[in-house]
Amino acid sequence: MELSDEKIGSILSKYKLTLDTVLARQSGYRNKSHIVKLEDSSKLNLIVYKSEPGIVERIKRANRLSTSLANSKLPIRIPLSNKIIEIKSAKTVHYASIYNYLGGDTIEWEAYSMKHIKLLGWTMAEFHNQTADYAETLPDISTENYRIIDRMLRYFAKQTVKDASLQKLKIKLTVDFDDLRELVGELDQTNIIQPLHLDFVRGNILFDKSSEHHSYKIGSIAVSGIIDLEKASFGHPVWDVGRTLAFLIVDCPKPTLKLFKYFVQSGYQKRGGRPGVLPHLEQVIGFYLLYDLYKFLRDNPYEDLEQNHHYKQTRNELAMRNMLQYK
Repeated sequence: MELSDEKIGSILSKYKLTLDTVLARQSGYRNKSHIVKLEDSSKLNLIVYKSEPGIVERIKRANRLSTSLANSKLPIRIPLSNKIIEIKSAKTVHYASIYNYLGGDTIEWEAYSMKHIKLLGWTMAEFHNQTADYAETLPDISTENYRIIDRMLRYFAKQTVKDASLQKLKIKLTVDFDDLRELVGELDQTNIIQPLHLDFVRGNILFDKSSEHHSYKIGSIAVSGIIDLEKASFGHPVWDVGRTLAFLIVDCPKPTLKLFKYFVQSGYQKRGGRPGVLPHLEQVIGFYLLYDLYKFLRDNPYEDLEQNHHYKQTRNELAMRNMLQYK
């Protein structure tokens, strides 16, 4: 939904705020961000969410979780009001909420240095540390992962998919979906359950030049913002670590061993103070790589995938893990 400056001013007036200037607009997967300056020269972020089933409850859950971190040093995007505004158009209804302004910018995976990767692991660990005792309602990651497995199994079981995958992409899955179910069950039975971000990725982490007000910084680089908690769920922390590592392995042009050293060992375990074992981490990474492959195949013409670097890297990683054959 595109909002005029006049409409943004009207929405802000419902919070008893007066718009001065719309400074920036940015579209994300689930929302549109509007950085605004108010009459008193302060800044805030007006987020308008896409219309989808259950979005209001999703917003409320994310807002409750981020509010619980308001007194921590983590630079979390926090709601400035409990009020969620309904925006009606001719065909759909959207919802908006206002948040604190966070400076800094996202950067491409290819631009991530050793310091960026260490900071990523460090701040994820701090997110896990600070939310360990959170007791409000969140979805259960095991339930969602079983659904993902069922969706993937139905898709890859289709003969048309098998034939097209082999003929056009020269790939054949060798993964045992029962092994994936067993992985989910074993991690669920550890009873190490806490909030997970589950979208701790490039587009949701802001970096800035470090200054004295930044708590998480290495040299001249600081994490200035952690945003978009809409996917947050309860589960074992290894799911969060594995989700981000799967993206790093595919998209960040650094050797896997260095990524593990910087993100897990130096960032998450050492700086973040979480030295414990991350059980089944390799299998969790494989789970997410397979899920990403499934989405590539589901959402794109097979003929286009050979020109997609991210698809090819995902395919190659799965082949190295003996989860598919590439001929």
